[in-house]
Amino acid sequence: MLSIGEFSRICEVTPKTLRYYEEIGLLYPEEISFENGYRYYSIKQLEKMLLINRLKSYKLTLEEIKSITGSMEVSSEKQIFSALLRQKSVLLSQIDRISTIIHQIDFDIQQMKAGKSIMSYLLDIDVKLVEYPPQNILYLRRKLTQEECLNGYSQFFCKLYQKIATQKLTITGPAITIYHNPNSEPLEFEIEFAVPIKEVITGTRDFQNGLCVKSTLNGPYASITSIYARQQEWAEANGYTFTKSPFELYITEPNANNTPDDYITEIYYPVIKRRQNDR
Repeated sequence: MLSIGEFSRICEVTPKTLRYYEEIGLLYPEEISFENGYRYYSIKQLEKMLLINRLKSYKLTLEEIKSITGSMEVSSEKQIFSALLRQKSVLLSQIDRISTIIHQIDFDIQQMKAGKSIMSYLLDIDVKLVEYPPQNILYLRRKLTQEECLNGYSQFFCKLYQKIATQKLTITGPAITIYHNPNSEPLEFEIEFAVPIKEVITGTRDFQNGLCVKSTLNGPYASITSIYARQQEWAEANGYTFTKSPFELYITEPNANNTPDDYITEIYYPVIKRRQNDR
C-alpha cells in the first residue's frame, strides 16, 4: 500500500487534489485508517490515476472523466475510445477557431504597420442600394438558442433540400437565412431558413423586400457582425431607416465542402428613405 504522500509524488498530483477526487467520487483511497484517518492507495490504483492525468491533459472535464472511468479501477477501452474520438473533434474545432483568430490578428497587424486604424477595415466594406426581387420560398421557421445557432444551420437546410429532392422541385436561387426579431431576447433567435423555388406548394410563401442595402462578405462568418455594423453606419449617414428583418444569401452553399476562406455571403437589410423632417 502507498501513503497519500507517496501516491501523490509518483503520480505528480498534490494530496489536496487527491482528497478532492475522493470528495467528488472520482478516485477513492483503497483504505482509510480508523485510528488516524490516514489514506492509503494500492499499486493497482496507480494506473487509474495516470489515466485520469492523461485524460485531463486532453482537456476533458473531471465530470467527463468520472463518467468514463466510473467506479472501476480500469475503465473499458470502448468508453475511452469513444471519449477520445469526441474530444479530438472538439479540439480540432478549437484549432479552426484559433486559426481564424490568428489570421485576423495578422491582418490587423499589417493594417497598423501601414499606419491604419485597427477599425479602418469598416470603411472598406462596400454598401450599395439594390432592389431585391420578389421570390417564392420554401421555408422553415424556428426559435433557436445561441448554442443551437453556433452548432450550425445545416440540419435545417438539409430538411428543405430533402423535400426539394423528394418532390422534384425547381430551385431558383441560393439558400437564405432570415433573422426575425433581431432586438429580442439576446440568447434566443427566431430564424427562417429558406430556399427559393419555382413551385407554389404547402410550406412556401411570397418573399418580398424591395429596396435593400447590400454588402458581400468574402470569408468566415465570424466577420459578419462587421458587415451589419457598417450597414448601420451607412444607413444613418445617408438618411435611410431599416424596415424589415435582415437576411443573408449563401452564394457558397452552407452544406458545400469549402473552407471558411472560400465562403461568399450576401447580406441584405430592407430600408426606406427617411423624410427630411424625420430624425
